Amino acid sequence: MNESKIARAYLRKVQSAKDRGITFKLSLLSFSNLMKAKRCAYTHILLTEPVSVKSGQKGSIRGTDRTLERIDNSKGYEKGNVIAVCHGANELKNLVCEMPGRYLNLNHFIKMAKVLEKRAKVLEKQRR
Repeated sequence: MNESKIARAYLRKVQSAKDRGITFKLSLLSFSNLMKAKRCAYTHILLTEPVSVKSGQKGSIRGTDRTLERIDNSKGYEKGNVIAVCHGANELKNLVCEMPGRYLNLNHFIKMAKVLEKRAKVLEKQRR
């Protein structure tokens, strides 16, 4: 992502935070460093850039696309509270941690992850 795209993304994020009533205290340099992160802070997978779309159109967000995550949602976009993560991990974290009664609580998620790990190992053996 080049510097002009980062600057435009910065301005959009500042406005988005303002529109949602969230404080935004990140400097342009801190924001730029986050936007240049190569790997997801949660999964360590390689981050991708969201696909550019024409104005007024919705793009298709991939699970690997970079997004910014506030670690503590009671705080704003401030140094130490924002990390770069992949969209998929951010969505999953929101389902498990931010809406535990609506979807899965953390215990359910951990049980499900263990089952999926076992299934993945079986499938991997079958492929060999």
